[in-house]
Order: sequence, then C-alpha cells, then structure tokens
Amino acid sequence: MNRRDLFKLVGKIGVIAAAKAVSWPVLDRLGVSGEEWIAEAASMPQNYVTRTPTLITDFSSTTGMNLTQGTGSVALDSTPAYVRTGTQSLKIVQQASASSAICDLDTRNAAFGGSGSEGFSAAQDNLWHLRCFVDVPANQNNLSFFVSNDTTAFTNYFTQNVMGPQISSSYPGYWWDRVENRKDWTVAGGSPSWSSPVRYIRIRPNANANGALTTWCDALYRGGYARPKVVISFDDGSDGQITIAKPILDTYGFKGTFYVIGDTISRNVAGVMTQAQADALYAAGHDISYHAWTNNDHNNYASMSEAQYRASSQNFQSWAGARGYERSRWHHAMPTGYTSSTVQSVLSSEGYLTGRSTIRLFQNHVIGLDNPRFLRGWSWSSTDGTAGPISWINNAITYGTSLLLIFHSFHATVSSGQQCSAADFTTIMQHLYRCQQANLVDVPVQSEWFNGITFPRHKR
Repeated sequence: MNRRDLFKLVGKIGVIAAAKAVSWPVLDRLGVSGEEWIAEAASMPQNYVTRTPTLITDFSSTTGMNLTQGTGSVALDSTPAYVRTGTQSLKIVQQASASSAICDLDTRNAAFGGSGSEGFSAAQDNLWHLRCFVDVPANQNNLSFFVSNDTTAFTNYFTQNVMGPQISSSYPGYWWDRVENRKDWTVAGGSPSWSSPVRYIRIRPNANANGALTTWCDALYRGGYARPKVVISFDDGSDGQITIAKPILDTYGFKGTFYVIGDTISRNVAGVMTQAQADALYAAGHDISYHAWTNNDHNNYASMSEAQYRASSQNFQSWAGARGYERSRWHHAMPTGYTSSTVQSVLSSEGYLTGRSTIRLFQNHVIGLDNPRFLRGWSWSSTDGTAGPISWINNAITYGTSLLLIFHSFHATVSSGQQCSAADFTTIMQHLYRCQQANLVDVPVQSEWFNGITFPRHKR
C-alpha cells in the first residue's frame, strides 16, 4: 500500500490528528502536504482558539476611514516590516507631547462589517484585539481607543488605554498583540451601551515629552477566545525548587518548567539542584530548559557579545543533549527578561523554539504568535503576595490567553523579594488547581504548550 492510499485509509479524522501532531515539513517529506484534507485541517481553529475572532480591519484600505493629521501625520504604509496582516498598516506619527493625529473608523461602512446606519453589533464581543508596533516605547504615554454608539460624533462612547507603561523601553522593535476586555473600559461620555450598534471607532496614540512617536496598527479584531493556559516555570535551578516547590506541585499533580543554569548543575554546586535531581525531574515529565550556561553568563546577559551568547547556548545544548533533555532543551528564559536583536538572532539561528521575557503581559494566542522567541511572562515577587498570581490566573481565564508564571527561589516561611514561602506557593497552586478542576484552564509545561500552537508549526 502506498502512502497516499494509507492516509486515505485512516480517513480524515486520522489525517487531521496527524497534522496536529506532526510538523508540516515532515508531512512535506511524506508527500502528503498540499492535499485538500490537509488544507481542511489547516482551516480548523488554531492556537487553542475556541471562538474565532472577527477581523474589523487590516488597514489595507482607507475606505470608511477619516484620517486627521493634526500636528502629525496619518497614512497607510505598505513597508513589509510593518505589515503582518493584509497589504498595509496604519501609520500614525505624533509629535512630542501631542495626540492630534488620529484615525476614525466609520463602522457603518460595509468594509468594517457594518450595515448602513446600524454599524455592527458587538454585544457578544467581550474581547478586542489590536496588533501594533511602536518605534520608541519611551516616547509613548499610551494608545487611546474609543468605541462610540454615535453616527457623527463621540457623544456616547467608551474608552480604554490599550497600550502604555507595560511596553517597556527595554524592548524596542517588537510587535505587541494587545487583548482588551470590554469590562475594563470606562464610560468617556454620555450613556454608551454594548447592546447598541458600534458606529465609530477612534485610534489615537499619545506621545509624551521625550520626543516624536510613530505607531503602526496592523490589524483590529473583535470577539474570539482561546483555551486559557498557565505554564508554571522556575528560573535559576535553586535547590528550594526541589525541596519546597516540587512537593507542592506533586500534591496537585502539576508539572513545571525549570529553566536552569547548566554548569552549576553539572558540577553539583551548593544551593542548586543536583544532576540526579534534574534527571529525575525530567523523567517525571517536568521540562529542563535553558536559562544560562554559567552564573557569569546569567549575571552579565545584557552585555554579552554575539559570540558569547552563542557559546553559552552551545555549551548548554551539549550538556542537555548528553543528558537526554530532548523534549525541552530548545526553550529559553532570558535572564532578567532581557532581549535584543543580537539575542533574537542567536536564538533563531541556534534553533530555539521559544524565548521568554519577564515583561508583565499575557501571551495572546487568539490571533497567533508574532514571535515565539519573545514571549511575555509574569515574574512573581513578594509584593505580589498571593492576590497577584490569583488575579493573573483569573484574567488569563477571562481574556482567553496564556499566563507564563515565573518563580525563582523558595524558603519555608516568610516570602521576601523573589523568595516565595511554602504557604504562599501552596495558596497559589490551590487556586490554580481549583480552576483546572473546574475545566477553566490547562496547566502544561512549556514544551507541551508550544507544541499545541499549530500555526506556525515549529515542533522539532
């Protein structure tokens, strides 16, 4: 029986299952990609999406748009670097301390899904998604977003600042996928209602006094939802992660992702987990992944050269490969959350599947991953207590996003700095367990989480 006949024999269900489990390059080598049932599998919900969002606009046409220049400029931009969806993006340039350049969308226009004077209904659309790029984050106050029930003016409308302090000047040059829940929006004027048609939308970046700001908006979506995920991760490989955190994970049946400093484990340095403990973690289904090779690499990550990044990676991979950590060794947690074009280039060329920062944003996967080597993560500290992580978990469920939850060291009693007490960690895990048992959220390790992202397929 040839391969084509075999795939026909297993039927469509089996093929779709194979497409979910096997990378597209593998299917290519088998000679089965490009078939109509592969296309059908590809058209199914991706990236854990359970409710597909509606594209309002990809900013490829000015139809239905009112562009107000003010002291800045507003135009469509076809530069490939600033286009992710469609053929163009919206480019808004604000001068320092200005907000006069704006874009209004007349959503009564069919181009945005409207219907004559009625606009479109957003009554069922709890979530709104905006994909955007900011040239100099340090020059941004925020990006204001307005939704109005009015036909000619903003009298009855909601507002929300969808970008702002969360976009750190430490991370210039990266796209941002923002997901906003309408429950967080405020009434800006009149008596707006989500039950009434949306007739106007306004996008207005706001520049601070530092200098001019350029913002590109690539796509705007409404609605949609993805299966929430929480990845429990641990940085540095301290021995308290074994003696304190792991027994608590075991109590609730959770697996963790341990981003370790390989050299310290290989030499059984005091204060970190031993080689035998790392091996046992991996064998039990936990991930052992790349944080740094040496403490010096970890402590000087932001000032290393390209050659040093590459050497650190290769040393770790040689060790991890020899230990058999194949499932998880191509995932990286960047020390201090730092990244740069050099770091990104090395991660890409060395073959890393993910890189995780510590910027406090949820990882949106409703509209796909823009850059899997710059994922957002939430690093816990004692100032967050237990209320912080509990709210993060709840918001991940509300928004339909992923929470990459980060811990460092542990001690028995009082939480201080990045040292988490057994009691606080137990409280957080208890809440996560209750949410999992209620079928509200999944708790995968990092490799499992990424392998579930089917577009793009990067599974090794």
